[in-house]
Order: sequence, then C-alpha cells, then structure tokens
Amino acid sequence: MEVKEFFKTFPAYLVVESLEKELKTRLEKAQKTIKKLEKKFGMSLKEFEESKQLKKLNYPWEVEKDYIEWDKAESEMKFCKKKLKELQSWKSLLLLQNR
Repeated sequence: MEVKEFFKTFPAYLVVESLEKELKTRLEKAQKTIKKLEKKFGMSLKEFEESKQLKKLNYPWEVEKDYIEWDKAESEMKFCKKKLKELQSWKSLLLLQNR
C-alpha cells in the first residue's frame, strides 16, 4: 500500500486524538513545572520578572536555570492551550463529516 492510499483510508480522527493526547501531556508537564517554581519562589513568573529577582539575587546559576525552565514552561503552556483549542475545531469538523 502506498503512503497516499494509506492516508486516504486512515481515520483522521485518530490523528487528532493522538495530537490531543500529546498536547494534554505536554500541558500537564508544563503546568506542574510552573506550579513547582511558583511555590519555590512564592510568586508568579510575571511577579518574579517585575520584582527583578535575578538582579536582586546577583544572578546565581541555579536561579537563572529555574527562570529559563519557568519561562519555557509558560510558553509551552500557552502553545498547548492554543493548539488544543484549534483541535476542538478539527474534532467538530471530523464529527460532522463522519455522520
């Protein structure tokens, strides 16, 4: 079977469900990281940035590393939420087509 033929017969909703599962897993991981760092520093990332904690603490590597991880987790969370919302549209379309 050629790849083209395979994708013609492959149920698209399986792809959407797989993507959704992956995005939810990534979102959960990002949220856990954010929660851990908010607890560690006693504030949100925005508050951390606005209070210039890195400068106040004289830029220690551990804090810089946490900041990078925190910022990455925030970006990942936003990305996953956006893509999950987009997938909802795809799921709706697929449900209509499969009726």
